[in-house]
Amino acid sequence: MTRQSQRHRISWLPAALAPWSRADWPLVLLIGAALASPVLVLDQGGDWRTATLAALVVLGMPGAAVEAMVGVVRLALWVEPPRR
Repeated sequence: MTRQSQRHRISWLPAALAPWSRADWPLVLLIGAALASPVLVLDQGGDWRTATLAALVVLGMPGAAVEAMVGVVRLALWVEPPRR
C-alpha cells in the first residue's frame, strides 16, 4: 500500500474519532453487549432475574479472562521455573 493511499484511507475519520479516543471503543462495545444481553435472554424465554444476571456476567467476563491468563502463566512458572 502506498503512502498516498494510506493518507486517503484515514482522512475520512472525523475529528471526534482522534487516535486517542480509539482506546474507548472496547469499553463502548462491552457496555453495548451488557445492555443487549438482557434483551436477548428475555427474547429466548428467560425471566428478569436471568436477564439481569446475563448483563452482570457480560460485565465480569474481561476480568475473568485476565485472571485466567494470569493463572495459566503462574501454572507455567510453577511447572518450569525460569533459569537464573
